[in-house]
Parts: sequence; structure tokens; C-alpha cells
Amino acid sequence: NWFCPSMQRCYNAEEHSVRVEFATMCDLKQHGEGHLFKLAKEGIDIPIVDLGVDGNTVMLTYDNSCEPPDEVFYAWGHDFTSDDLIKRGRIRDSWECESIIFPDEKMYRFALSGRKKTLPWA
Repeated sequence: NWFCPSMQRCYNAEEHSVRVEFATMCDLKQHGEGHLFKLAKEGIDIPIVDLGVDGNTVMLTYDNSCEPPDEVFYAWGHDFTSDDLIKRGRIRDSWECESIIFPDEKMYRFALSGRKKTLPWA
């Protein structure tokens, strides 16, 4: 898996937020527009209103009229609102390198797609 970041644990943290911890070799970054996370409670989508990235953690803030989610999805499935597969991702670690084959291109380690149940924040 080329040492790509992967979702490890998800906690229902502070009020109306979910803490998503990744296993990664260096700090995470958001790459491009959007985030490709999805929160759900018993299969019903919960709107995400904000996202923050700090170190190996992504904090997702959700609509305050919703109950805490029981699942977190990242880059999971297909985005039917565009022709872009969700599996292309938007979260990566801070490592980058020029391509030997395509010198004008950079290589990145994007987070692997994942699906996790949320845990209570202790």
C-alpha cells in the first residue's frame, strides 16, 4: 500500500464533531476541493459542515440538528453528482516527490478508502 495513510479510529468527540485518526508517516493535508468523508446514523447521511486537519487527525463537524453518527466513510463508493470516482481521495500526507517518469508531475500518498464505526470519546 506504499505507506499510504489509513483510517484507524473514529470517535464521537466534542459536541457535533467526529475525530478521525489516521495511521500515517507524516502530517495530513487536504488536497484540492472537497473532502470525500461521509457520516451516517443507521444508514441515514448526516451533513458535514466543516473539516479541520491537524497532524494525523481530521475533525469533522456535522449539522447540530443531527444525532451523533455511528459510521464514518472516507473515499467510499461513487459520487453520483459528478463523473469523479470518490476513491480518488482528497486527504494525503505531506510527503511528495517529483516523478522520475513524468518530471512535471508530483507523486503523493493519498489516504486509503475506509469505513469505520464510531467509538465514544472517553
